Amino acid sequence: MLVNEVMLKDVLTVQPTTTLTTLLKLFKDFHTFPLVPVVEENNRLVGIVDLRDLLKISQPYNSVSGDLLRTLISPEEEKDTLQNLAFIRSDKLILVKDIMETSFFVVEEDLSLEKAYSLMKLNQKEKVPVVRKGYLVGILTLTDLVFGFFKEKGMI
Repeated sequence: MLVNEVMLKDVLTVQPTTTLTTLLKLFKDFHTFPLVPVVEENNRLVGIVDLRDLLKISQPYNSVSGDLLRTLISPEEEKDTLQNLAFIRSDKLILVKDIMETSFFVVEEDLSLEKAYSLMKLNQKEKVPVVRKGYLVGILTLTDLVFGFFKEKGMI
């Protein structure tokens, strides 16, 4: 059985220019925080965003916030860092491209479930984008793999 037979094909995606506010509204509709692929208009996968990325940006004194702060405000404006960070966040100036991961693990849609599982285990991933020649075609989770293994054995 192949990845494309068990993967989730209806995938929520965003573009690099999606605002953080819009992304948070999309995340709010999920019971658990998903892996959100970042695609260009032609569906070419260029990044991913997950809960860890949102946690990083929510911390007031981390490198991502600090870098964004230094590029968005002048040293004179840096007097009250927390106030400036609140302004940046509330003003929708942070885009998905500012927080997305650009180095990420994917699987090809024509991989066997066994090979996909081995690669996901090796890379310590529970959810991964599925691609066809660099273009997003789905998401594969460990749950999909488990059900696929049971289906292969005729148990479901």
